[in-house]
This record gives sequence, C-alpha cells and structure tokens, in this order.
Amino acid sequence: MGYDVVLGFRRKSIVLLALLLLPALAKVARLRELRWLCGYVLLSSTVLLCPVVPKLFGSALAPVFGWRIYWSWPVPLLLGLTVGAAVSGWPPLPRLRAFLVGLAVMVFAFAWPTAVSQGNWSWANIGRFKVSPGYAVAERLMALAPGNHLVLAPEDIAVDLAGFANAPPLIGVRGLYLSKLKGSIPDRELAEREGLLNYIGAKPGALTATKAMEAIDRRRIAAVAFRADHRDADCLAKSLAERDFLITGYKGYLLAAKPGSRPRIPSSAGVGGPRGTR
Repeated sequence: MGYDVVLGFRRKSIVLLALLLLPALAKVARLRELRWLCGYVLLSSTVLLCPVVPKLFGSALAPVFGWRIYWSWPVPLLLGLTVGAAVSGWPPLPRLRAFLVGLAVMVFAFAWPTAVSQGNWSWANIGRFKVSPGYAVAERLMALAPGNHLVLAPEDIAVDLAGFANAPPLIGVRGLYLSKLKGSIPDRELAEREGLLNYIGAKPGALTATKAMEAIDRRRIAAVAFRADHRDADCLAKSLAERDFLITGYKGYLLAAKPGSRPRIPSSAGVGGPRGTR
C-alpha cells in the first residue's frame, strides 16, 4: 500500500490505530465540532485507503506517483488531536498531562531506526525512518564509488544515491525517468541504459550476464550494486573481481567498486535526504 511510504514502514500500524481511536477519544474529550471531526476522519480515511483511489490518481500523472495522494492526508494534525484528546480528561494534573503529551511525541519521533546520519542530524530534522533500507546501502556505495565515474545500481538504491551532494553520475535512477529521455538521447544508448537498469534490478529483460558485463566495460562503469540473491550474483561478482573491482557485502547487497584515486565525500554531507522526505 502506498501509505507505507507516507506513514512510515514500521510506524504505520500505530498511526492507523491512533486514527481509528480518534473519533471515540474526541467524543470522550467533548471536543468542539465533534460531528464534523468524526465525519472528516471517516470520509478521508475511507477514501484515501481505498486501493482504487491512488490508482486513479496515478493514472492521471504516472503510476509511480499514485502514492503521493496520501500527502493530502493531514496525519500529523489528526495524531496531535488523538494525543490531546487522550489526556484531556485524565490525569487531573496539568503538568502530568503535559508530560504525557511530551512523552508520546518523543516516543513517536525517536522510535525505530533513524532516517538521517549522525553527521546530518539536527533539531530541524528529528523524524525517524520513513524510507526503505536502501538508503543505508546508498550511503555505503557513495563512500566507495571513485571520483565522478558512472555507477550502476537498482532503482531502490539509485533514487537515494542521486540525492546526495557530489553524487556520481548514474546509468539510470528510475525506469520512468529514462523513458522520458526518448528522443533526447540516441535510441541505442537509451535501450542500453534501460537494459542495464532492468538487469541490475533483477527485472525481466533480454540482457544476459555476458551482455551486461560487455555494457559495463563499454560504459566504463566504476561502481556496481546488486542484491546478493540476484540470479547472476556469483557470475557478476566473479567477472567484476577479474576487472579489479573490490567487492563488499552490505545489508543484503554486493557493492563492487574500482579503487579510486581519492575517497568520496562522506554521504552524511547529502543535501537531498532520503527519498521519503522529498
């Protein structure tokens, strides 16, 4: 479901539970405009959680953008109302109420893995994980990729890697973006880029391991990332090692990079942040 991306992969359950409890808590707290609030929560949740709605929204733009309709859902406001309603009648001491509200906010903000590196942390960005684990892999690949040479990585890694400061050039970020280049670059180059991106992401395609390696050589790609369970993982690792790539295993991925003349700027200097924040 697309709301995973907006609500957080690991926090979605507690968010949905809070939204479900809001009408009942609002009634106990005797909040103003109770009928309007309950109707709004029911209508917005029912409409936005209907699987057909994001598909229709995506059809008007592009399928990959369908989940962004959830940005119209004022979840932070509704969660704030839930917490406020929950402590409005109990406990009787105002200071204790304020403490409980603060505690709820802190638990929600700091629970589960962080979405920002320690070197990129600030009070203006204390939110927690709203992106896939590929962000950490992109960080490591950023540190390994030499100079400004081409990098080949699956979409879930490339979309995060492209957001870092001084990011290396990529064969492709998303298949959708590559398709928009038709007519702007030679068809042969476009087909090769699409083939490489599909192949490294283990998507169905005509490329074989041999053809992929020939393209990697032809493009002078200096860093490659692929899942350790890729159908050609062993073949790719062996072929890349024969070409003097250094192979590193990290979080279920194999990262291959040619030794660079200088280390890349640490990924904590990224300015774009994880894709979930964009």
